[in-house]
Amino acid sequence: MNRHEHLPPIPEDELGAAIQRVPYAEPDEDLTRRVMAGLRPRRLGWFGRLVLGARTPLRFSLTPLTALMVAVVVFVAGGLAYRQLAGIPAPPGADALHPTGVPVVFQFSDPAARSVAVMGSFNDWNPKGYEMVRDAATGNWVLKVRLHPGQHDYVFWVDDEKIQADPRADLIQDDGFGNANSVIFIKGNHDQSI
Repeated sequence: MNRHEHLPPIPEDELGAAIQRVPYAEPDEDLTRRVMAGLRPRRLGWFGRLVLGARTPLRFSLTPLTALMVAVVVFVAGGLAYRQLAGIPAPPGADALHPTGVPVVFQFSDPAARSVAVMGSFNDWNPKGYEMVRDAATGNWVLKVRLHPGQHDYVFWVDDEKIQADPRADLIQDDGFGNANSVIFIKGNHDQSI
């Protein structure tokens, strides 16, 4: 119940006339300072700031170059997620070193070599990350990797300048550019040593 319901209604013209008859009083000069002093800002706690941040709309500007970069990242991430969810296999060689592959040991003998790496179809012919280590007992260069079953072409990259086919390989074939590639066939899940 409204507390003014017991009063009779005042016609609009009488209300206006009554307001005009009220004498105007100049506000105290100190009124603004006292009102503003009473309105001290209240410091929000962490939860209040979190709620306020969640309810505040975000505003940002986006340049065409930034928009293009964001679109490329979203496209690539979406494609990778789709491949993963749809179970589409990776391109050949992309997962050759997967932990479920067959253990393979590459060995190369060259006492004069300062560095040796293996590059092949299983690593997109990139020697980085496939550097061999000299075995102190035998003097041979050794690298242990896991490869998926199938045919893999490879060569040794000696001293960062010379391509050398594996002299112990059972099969060597021309790569179409005048060089010879060694070939290994991986079967099942049995350890192999080259």
